[in-house]
Amino acid sequence: MNNAPCVRRSGAAVFRNGETMKPFPLCRAVALLGLLTSALGSAMADTPIHPLYTLNWPVRGEALHYRSCGCADACWQAEVRVKRTRTLRARLSCDGELLHYDQPLASPKRRTIGSCAPINDSEHKVELIEDQLKQLLRAP
Repeated sequence: MNNAPCVRRSGAAVFRNGETMKPFPLCRAVALLGLLTSALGSAMADTPIHPLYTLNWPVRGEALHYRSCGCADACWQAEVRVKRTRTLRARLSCDGELLHYDQPLASPKRRTIGSCAPINDSEHKVELIEDQLKQLLRAP
């Protein structure tokens, strides 16, 4: 049975089986767009589910931020940013298994540098993340 519209009359689609579909009201479309926009905006912002934490970082003018992305804190992201411009200097992230390093101004931009297990399984996770980023940013 093919329900593809074949005729349009007075703004409603008429299907081959005789059924009609009223056009989607503009006010509903605007409301739906608003919901999608706010959902996307909150996904990019600090959320109560996955709050953004500021960790210790020794470099003046820079900040280290940490956010869990779920999986009982096995998935996470740590970023070093310039405070004034919010420019990303480096990102260390774990997808639950692999440890990734991004440095946007370097080449290659993203590298997989090993397993997350040594960091995730440690009682000193925050310190290990800080140390790893310090070492990676010092490396040529």
